[in-house]
Amino acid sequence: MLVLKHKKGNRMGNKCVKCNNCANVGWSKRRGNIFITILFTISFVIPAMVYEVWRTIGLGTCSKCGSEFITTSNLCNPADRNRKFDTTALYILTVGFVIWLLLILYLLK
Repeated sequence: MLVLKHKKGNRMGNKCVKCNNCANVGWSKRRGNIFITILFTISFVIPAMVYEVWRTIGLGTCSKCGSEFITTSNLCNPADRNRKFDTTALYILTVGFVIWLLLILYLLK
């Protein structure tokens, strides 16, 4: 049986990182773009879900230069951390799924 173990500190943006590109030490941000999620949700729901999973896995990107070449660090001040949960993508995916479900039900009538 395959068991996947979650590594602590290995998911989402907003982690303390050091950028290997610009040498910035700070909190990371999520990679990708919410507008691409909206576009995928309007087109197809499954690709939107896959894209959102890709956005949330990993360390994120550098908040200064946007580079993905980052490593974890412990030099950040925890008081500066923005602990806001991003629910925008969840709302967009839910609305898109409901619209597609209603469309399928309408076409099957």
